[in-house]
Amino acid sequence: MDLIDRLKKYANRQLRREEYHRPVQFIRLLQQYAKSDFQPGETTGTERYLNQLKSVPFFYRGVNAELEIIPYEMLWERIQQYVR
Repeated sequence: MDLIDRLKKYANRQLRREEYHRPVQFIRLLQQYAKSDFQPGETTGTERYLNQLKSVPFFYRGVNAELEIIPYEMLWERIQQYVR
């Protein structure tokens, strides 16, 4: 939980929402999961952030900092499978 909070603070300070929309939305997904104490049945608010994440498809512009080796949607699916 502490690591996710630090990640959220970093994102708020360092990542511009327009340029880093996808990482910010994924961090918000993780934060919602942490708020529910990592209980899949008690997680709320994730649909909104997942839809916002999907609304901007991944597009690699050649900048390594923007590269998603595993797309966030796939990571979220893996997290969901892991905790069930």
